[in-house]
Amino acid sequence: MATSATTERKAPARRSAPKAEHLSMQYPELTSSDHPHFWVAAYLRDLANYVALHHLNLKLRKLDKVTAYALFSSEQRLTDEVNNSLRSARKDGLLLYAWPGTKLFTNPEARH
Repeated sequence: MATSATTERKAPARRSAPKAEHLSMQYPELTSSDHPHFWVAAYLRDLANYVALHHLNLKLRKLDKVTAYALFSSEQRLTDEVNNSLRSARKDGLLLYAWPGTKLFTNPEARH
């Protein structure tokens, strides 16, 4: 059975690219270092920076040695910063709030 030549073909629907993981993570403003939630904010910022750099590193395939080493060194430095800020948040008793979905900065009832 022949189909009509006047039948229109619909263009496939374009799917938008998923939002980058680090763009959906909290990035709270840093307050003074004596604020009780400083280390949780520092940890979340360090983690978002690390995730952004890590995904950039995964996207870039062919790199010269200097650029590859610079990315690797930056990622390692951010890993150290994430670990240090998380260690400080744990020491201050705020480990419970140190995760990307925390409501510590948006929900006043979540604060202690």
